[in-house]
Amino acid sequence: VTESYTIDVGDGNTVLVEPGRISMLSADCPDQLCVKRGAISDSLYPIVCLPNEVMILISGSTGSGQQPDAIAGR
Repeated sequence: VTESYTIDVGDGNTVLVEPGRISMLSADCPDQLCVKRGAISDSLYPIVCLPNEVMILISGSTGSGQQPDAIAGR
C-alpha cells in the first residue's frame, strides 16, 4: 500500500494497514494482547485476537493485481 488506512473487523477490532506493515489498532477484548503485539511486516508471526476470533497474517505475492486467496468470517 502507499497510504495508511483502517479496516473494521467484526464488531470489536480495528486493523491499521500502513506501507510495509499491519497492526491491530484497537480491540474490545479484555487482555488487549493483539493490540500490544504491535505491527508485523512479514509472515513469521501472525496477530491473533482469540476472544474475537480474528487472525491477521501476511501471505502471498507482491505482484500487481494480486487478490486474497480467501477471506473468512464468523
